[in-house]
Amino acid sequence: MSEDFKPYKRPTLPHEREADPAFRAGGLAAAGIEFAIIVGAFVWGGRWLDNKLDAEPWFTIVLAMLGVAAAMTLLIRQAMRLGTKRGPDGQEGPGA
Repeated sequence: MSEDFKPYKRPTLPHEREADPAFRAGGLAAAGIEFAIIVGAFVWGGRWLDNKLDAEPWFTIVLAMLGVAAAMTLLIRQAMRLGTKRGPDGQEGPGA
């Protein structure tokens, strides 16, 4: 064989590439903003119900807790998606 021969190396597929750190940071920043918006919307809804039904502060407290639970669920799902890599066989896994 000649010395100029180089073995074929297949190109890296999109799902095999590492995400750009700036892309990951942007995703985390967006998750924080979404968290604040969700909790704020639930608290606003609770305040509105309290004013309409004259039941202060119960709707605000209950809806604030529900808002935090909903936002945490979304945050955990997004964090798991950002931390998941695909292995060479296409299967998802935390460190594949």
